[in-house]
Amino acid sequence: MRYKIGFLVRALPVAILAGIIAMWLAAPASAVPAFTRQTNMSCNQCHTAHGGPIPNFTMTGKKFRSTGYRLVDVRDAIESGVEGEQGERLRLPLLDYMSFRLQSILATASKDPVSGKWGETATNPTTRLAFFWVGPIGDHLGIWNEWYFHTLGSRDQEWSLDLASWDEYDIRYIFNPKNPDYQIGMGLTNMPVSDLQGFGPFPVFIGGGQTQRGEIQGLAHPNYGTAFLSGWMFDRWVWLVAGNTGDNNVGWDYSNVIWQLGYALMNTNADELWIHAVGRSGNDVIPLVTQNFVVDRGRDWSYRDAVGGVTDTRPAGAGSYLARDIDKANTVEGELRWSRQDWGPHSYEAVARVGWSKDDYRDGASTDLMTVGVDILYGWKHTYYAMPFVGTRTTYDFTDRTGHKYSIDNSPTYGCNFGYKPTENFLLNLQIINTQNLYINEKADDKGLSLSLYIDYLL
Repeated sequence: MRYKIGFLVRALPVAILAGIIAMWLAAPASAVPAFTRQTNMSCNQCHTAHGGPIPNFTMTGKKFRSTGYRLVDVRDAIESGVEGEQGERLRLPLLDYMSFRLQSILATASKDPVSGKWGETATNPTTRLAFFWVGPIGDHLGIWNEWYFHTLGSRDQEWSLDLASWDEYDIRYIFNPKNPDYQIGMGLTNMPVSDLQGFGPFPVFIGGGQTQRGEIQGLAHPNYGTAFLSGWMFDRWVWLVAGNTGDNNVGWDYSNVIWQLGYALMNTNADELWIHAVGRSGNDVIPLVTQNFVVDRGRDWSYRDAVGGVTDTRPAGAGSYLARDIDKANTVEGELRWSRQDWGPHSYEAVARVGWSKDDYRDGASTDLMTVGVDILYGWKHTYYAMPFVGTRTTYDFTDRTGHKYSIDNSPTYGCNFGYKPTENFLLNLQIINTQNLYINEKADDKGLSLSLYIDYLL
C-alpha cells in the first residue's frame, strides 16, 4: 500500500499542473490539423471519441480514408493551363497538407509484475514529435506520410540525434473518384490492414493486431510493403485484397496474402454498426512467441522470447524463433463495432473482437493463439471520455519440436483510458493497464500495472 500512496503523492502535483494547463487551453477553438484545413470540417466529423492517443473513425472518416483522403464530389481540381497545351495539372500543397503532433508524458510509473513494487515516477516533456504530409494529389492520387522523432532505443528515454522513424506510408490511386456509389482503388503501404479502411488503430488492448506484428508503442514497427486493391461500395461494403512482403523485410522471396471484408448494418455517423473481418496467410511473419525491440543506442531490430523458456526448447545457439523459421502462418480476426455520435450530449462506441492465429515452424514446433476482448468508449459533449477494456487469451499453446505441448499461463489484459479534450486538437489522457510476464512452463507473473498521464497536441 505504501507504494501506491507514494506514487499518488509524487504524481499529484503533476496532475494538478496538467489540469491547469488544460483549462487554460480550453478557450473555444476548432482543430487545425491538415485535413481540417483542407476540408473546413470539424475533426469530430471524421473522428469519434478519443481513447488516447489517436481517435477512432466515424462513418465519414472511414469513407474519407478508403477513398483516397478526399471528399467525394466536393473538392475542385486545381488546374494550370490545359493538359497537352500548357502542361499538366500542377498541385503544390504545403501548409494545408502539413500537420504536427507533440506528446509529453506528465507522469508515468509502473509496478513490477514479479515483485509488485512501484518504480520511480518519471516526467518527460519531450516524449515524441511527429509531422505529417497528407491529402489528395489531383483527382486520383491520395497520400499519407507520418514521421516520428522519439526516444525509442535511448537508455533513459532521453533525446538523441538519431532516433527517428518513417512510421507510416500510404499512397493510393482511386480509379473512379467522382463515382458517388462505389470507388475502386489500389495502393502501396506499410500500414496495418485494418487501418487502411478506417477500422484501426484502436482499440489495441482487446486482442487482435496479429495481421501485422512487431509494433512498439504505436510509433515504430518493422518496415514492410503491402500492395493492395480495395473498394468502398454503396456506403455498405468495404473489401481489400493484398500481397505483403512480411513483418520485418521488404523482399518477396517469402510473403503473405492479406484480406479484409466489412459490411455496415447501419451506415450513418449517428448510428453505425459494422461486421468486419481481416485475415493473413503466408510464411513471413514475426512468430507469436517472439518479441522485437531496439537495444540501447541501437538502430536495428533485435528479437527475444515473448514467452520465457521458448529458446530453451531449441538446439543450443538457435535463439528465438524468427520469421525465417516460419513454415506457414494464418490469422483471422472478426469484430462487431457499434457506435453513435451526438445522442444528445452523449457519444459512444463498443467493439467486441475475436481472433485466431496459428504458426507452424520449420522444425515441427507450432503456436496456437485465440483471443477475445471488448471495450466500451463513452464520451460526453466530445470533451470527457472513458474507455474501459478487457481482453484475454482463451487459448495460448506452444508445442515444441519434439511434440511436447505447453499451455501458457496468462491473465486477462484490462485497464481504462480517461480523456479530457477541451479543444478538438488537444487531449489530456490517463491510461491504466495491467502488465504481466509469460512463461511456457511456469505461472505468469501478473502483478504489474502501468499508469501514464500525458498530453497530445496536434497543429
